[in-house]
Amino acid sequence: MAALTRRQVLTATGGGLAAIAVAGAVDSALPGLLGPRLGMPGVGQATAFGRVTILRAHREHRTGAPAGPHHGRSAPADAANDHLAPQHLPWSDYVRVDLAVENSTRRPVLLSPGQFRLRVGSSGPTVSLYDAGHRVVALAAGSTLTTWVGYLAPSDQSAFGIEYTEAGARAPHTFEIVPEVLA
Repeated sequence: MAALTRRQVLTATGGGLAAIAVAGAVDSALPGLLGPRLGMPGVGQATAFGRVTILRAHREHRTGAPAGPHHGRSAPADAANDHLAPQHLPWSDYVRVDLAVENSTRRPVLLSPGQFRLRVGSSGPTVSLYDAGHRVVALAAGSTLTTWVGYLAPSDQSAFGIEYTEAGARAPHTFEIVPEVLA
């Protein structure tokens, strides 16, 4: 049996580690680069405490303002909006984003649905949430929260982004989304 030299062992070990590092970099970078453009679900971004992942986004076209706990009784959409110019009509579409937030630290992390905002178009305004699947929570160490956040959106827009503002961060994490349209 042939004996290996120290140089051969180190070269083989270094080559194996380099291959693992390249495979890991390609595996984590490729979905981040192509995922938002291809509409792939499960695209995530690293945060200071773990990871935020957009699982799915869908959109419902509605007529008039959606009924819900935030709106009182109102006149029918046609009667209420007859005197308004089209640019002043309320946004009636509903965009719901399913997401997962992973806390991989050893301490709890506060998470609010208000940290997620919907960006209308590539450079349009950001919109606060309409409703959410959770309230402010202390996400336990080593746990993952799977939830959703919903927004009102204009019916004439098709491209959106989700911005997650992490506590203490200089800029938000941005995810491009193209919501699946539900009938």
